[in-house]
Amino acid sequence: MSATEDRRRRRAERTRREIVEAGAVLFERHGLMRTTVEQIAEHADVSPATVYSVAGGKAGVFSTLVEEWHVGAETVDVDGLLARCTDPAEVVAGLGAACVSVPAYHRTSHIIFSAAPHDELADSALDGATGWFRPVVRRFADRVVELSTGSAGDPAAVADVLWFFFGYGAWENLRRDHGDWTLEQRRDWLVSHAMAALRL
Repeated sequence: MSATEDRRRRRAERTRREIVEAGAVLFERHGLMRTTVEQIAEHADVSPATVYSVAGGKAGVFSTLVEEWHVGAETVDVDGLLARCTDPAEVVAGLGAACVSVPAYHRTSHIIFSAAPHDELADSALDGATGWFRPVVRRFADRVVELSTGSAGDPAAVADVLWFFFGYGAWENLRRDHGDWTLEQRRDWLVSHAMAALRL
């Protein structure tokens, strides 16, 4: 690849990232359905034609966010985190920490969760993510029971409690009801109430 070609490639990638970021900001602010290609173009300071040619239009921007959402979730070292826990409370706190370890994940989660009732791709993305996340939560539940020497109860019941507090709906409810809270404040609230529910 020549130096000129490399510069073009890097410039195109930079433009694509700016378009994707503009789309994410607008999707979060206005919702997926109400955001237009023209708005994304204006926010990214490019033409609508560039949004289509470089990022695949609004659908392409959204698909990129979904793909990055999945990749971001899978970067969490669940095995290492669980191995380091020495008591049930640490497991619950570890789940909370894992949930906020990729801040951009929550922005995209909100976009997808809000769009899922109206958009097939968003609905499919949410189903796929749930299919990945629930078994992870079950692993945390199993570790809670293991470290409590069984006193925490049935692993499936513990998993239901953890899902109630750390599943997508819980984060969305706190975002709606306490929009001024930081991600860390939401995490702390969920961790403390999950511990109380599990009597840890």
